[in-house]
Amino acid sequence: MNYTAWADAHLTHTQLHQKGHKTSIWHTPRTDKPLLVLVHGINGNHFGLVPLAAELFDEYQIVIVELPGHGNSDFVELPSAHALQKWFKKTLTQIETSYDTTATICAHSFGCSAVLDNQVLKTRKVFLLNPVPVPSELY
Repeated sequence: MNYTAWADAHLTHTQLHQKGHKTSIWHTPRTDKPLLVLVHGINGNHFGLVPLAAELFDEYQIVIVELPGHGNSDFVELPSAHALQKWFKKTLTQIETSYDTTATICAHSFGCSAVLDNQVLKTRKVFLLNPVPVPSELY
């Protein structure tokens, strides 16, 4: 499959705003299918999750979140895992305002750290792919 062509045909770029900072999301059209939110890892961007999005497109409407300082998202000073989780929770609230309550969240690598807020974990299905217990020196 040509994932670049699939992304061009199925994903729309939108920017969310929090305290003067932009967060990029890439989303499929709104439908009545359950919502799946995908989060990439360090040095990634939305495109790394396009193959997964393409495979799940028939069953879900999909939003791919680009972490702060990645892809087209602005850098945001997040000095701790708690700050990153707080940022993600606010981003998730903004996404759900436009869509609906998230059915499932799937995070990859360092993106797993973003979704580990207790309220998020208690109220949604969360899948962690290759979770990283501590950030690398690069971060």
